[in-house]
Amino acid sequence: MAAKQAPRWQGRFPSRRANPVPRGVQGQESHICSRRFLFTRKSSPLPLFSEATNCQLLLRLCQRCSRTQPTTSRGSPRMMDQKPPSPTDCDHVPSLSPATYSDSIDVHCHPTDTPDSLNVIPTLRTQRLLVMGTREEDWPLVAGAAEKWPEKVIPCFGLHPWFAHHCPAPPSASEGSTHPPWLQTLTVQLESHPTALVGEIGIDGIAKDRTTDARYPFEHQLVIFRAQLQLAARMRRSVSMHTVRCHGHLVDVLREMLASGGGDGAEDDPLPPRLKHHSYSGSTETTRALLSLRSPHRGRKRASLPTPGSRMYFSFSAGVNGRSPKAMERIRAVPDDRVLLESDTHDARIVDAAMEDACRLVAAAKGWTIEETAETTGRNARRFLGEEG
Repeated sequence: MAAKQAPRWQGRFPSRRANPVPRGVQGQESHICSRRFLFTRKSSPLPLFSEATNCQLLLRLCQRCSRTQPTTSRGSPRMMDQKPPSPTDCDHVPSLSPATYSDSIDVHCHPTDTPDSLNVIPTLRTQRLLVMGTREEDWPLVAGAAEKWPEKVIPCFGLHPWFAHHCPAPPSASEGSTHPPWLQTLTVQLESHPTALVGEIGIDGIAKDRTTDARYPFEHQLVIFRAQLQLAARMRRSVSMHTVRCHGHLVDVLREMLASGGGDGAEDDPLPPRLKHHSYSGSTETTRALLSLRSPHRGRKRASLPTPGSRMYFSFSAGVNGRSPKAMERIRAVPDDRVLLESDTHDARIVDAAMEDACRLVAAAKGWTIEETAETTGRNARRFLGEEG
């Protein structure tokens, strides 16, 4: 029997701070038993998560427990040699009603990183998935999933900041108009999929290459990020953004783009129609800054466009946001009509479980019932997708 191929997510994680315990678990008792485990929280305001989400938490925990890890031929870091828990070991029985799932839209996930999990997509209770592409190599997988299950999968194509250093920067206006091959391919993918979003794109202030211990070049990330935002604005596509420890730079980039767009019509709009901040970790001050963004240009046609601040959406996942003691504060700071749910999983088999946990996390922060949370975030997701006014 042929050896089973390792999940593709094993080569995706860059280095983080050498902290052996996620911040949401620090100071709290934890029990890890073989390949089945559960974090037991003593005094946490966060709800207990399912075993599927705890699998994600342990994977991230393992990633942070070692300073040196083997890498792929491309220089991307791998997980520790010890085999992590498999999502199939987490026996998950859906606990939400089918009516609750009728509003469920996962606005950010990576199931193509585990290709052998994709066949469960038609059986998921979650109604639709925004499947992220992170580099040119996985864009065909995303496109294939969208073509095979068009009623379930909304494709997203983008160059993630962890892989930006592998791609050349686009030339400046003074250097010429020839785009690098990756940007040309991205444009073709978006043209071939009219409903596709741009994502996952963004900037990361702390990611680094474990082989050299050097941080990924931040200025290069900014150039790649701006180019993709400009493409999304030109093609009128919404975006899914990754921002870690550099939210001030994000606000600066958006303000610079607003200042550069001096036209007076939709065709001159310098920003994408809607922008989603995935697994949002910004401070309440950053949230207010993003929501208060305004165009410095005035004009009759420009006045009819949505304000930049009104285009901002913020999604939360239990696997990422659930680790932070500031999660509740961050969620409460987001207006009710801009909150979204995401799984941020790399395996389709745990999407439903992770979405339930995200729903519970937001419900606990907002003081909503599970049903209210599912209905509100589902309506917000449809608005983010441009399906509702």
